[in-house]
Amino acid sequence: MHDHLRRLAGLLAGLATVAALGCGRRRAAPAPADAAEAPVVLRQTAPAPTAPPTPPPAMPREVRAALLEAGAAPRSVRRYQHTSTAERTMVVTVRATTRSFHDGAWHGPTELPPFRDGFGVAVGPGGDADHPTLLLRGLPAAVDGGDGAARAEAEAGLARWRALLERRRLTVTIAATGRLERTSFVDDPQGTRPDALAAADELAQRWLAFAVPLPSEPIGVGARWQVDSILRQGGTYLSQTARYRLTAVDGERLTVEVELDRLGEPQPIGLAGVDARLLGLVRAVRGTVTLTTATPLPIAGALTVTHSSHARFQLAGGPVDELTDDHATLTIGE
Repeated sequence: MHDHLRRLAGLLAGLATVAALGCGRRRAAPAPADAAEAPVVLRQTAPAPTAPPTPPPAMPREVRAALLEAGAAPRSVRRYQHTSTAERTMVVTVRATTRSFHDGAWHGPTELPPFRDGFGVAVGPGGDADHPTLLLRGLPAAVDGGDGAARAEAEAGLARWRALLERRRLTVTIAATGRLERTSFVDDPQGTRPDALAAADELAQRWLAFAVPLPSEPIGVGARWQVDSILRQGGTYLSQTARYRLTAVDGERLTVEVELDRLGEPQPIGLAGVDARLLGLVRAVRGTVTLTTATPLPIAGALTVTHSSHARFQLAGGPVDELTDDHATLTIGE
């Protein structure tokens, strides 16, 4: 069971937070009485065993974008103006506290040592003003100090990054508004690696977490807009509602308040040899980021993250419920 829980941690981990982790043996345990399932927003139905395999739908998918308030005059249409610059780094440092339910009881909270990952970012060749390209490089991940179980959990929180994005180079084509359009890994341009879909999904979910898309309409300070998307994370499908508010403009530098919510409804979790189901996932991100009109990825920022998930495993001895309740602060810098 230990291995299955670590694999579940990789499936549900996101925004560099730690998700469902476990250690030791698990026994059948009922869910706690106060554990409520997340409301149904999306539905993913597993295909019948006899159905021919079908390719998964393209993700992420933007389903709605709306300008809520235009802001104060003067207003202008803002676009990312990509110019040839040297690579910069976007380092995300996480300080997290995690609590989990297993063996019929809650354990923790456990404060993890700080850990970090991120991207090297540069403007790429080709593209045009409407569809520029960026060169991304997955930075080496690291855990700063700590020992024992706390360090092991921090290392587990980085496992998905290390397997899919660390030290890999990729070319990203985006819209001038900052929307992700196309991703190509330098070491796997045809997407033939067994983990190609997982790597593309991991990049996409991180892009939706950190990049700031701009509205098509003219905006000024105080403008507010919302973007609703569907994304795939570790084989599960989540809805995301992202709200942004432009709080300051200083030349090419923008300061934006971010409110981002992800929601996962009950659905199967693709774990080989295990009957596993996500019963609910809720993640809320709040904070402020600073970016320039060079790229949609911030140059600085501070975000708070709350993450709760509930999964159920059907085992020979009966159902086993695993819950997590994590809190984290994310600091973005160079």
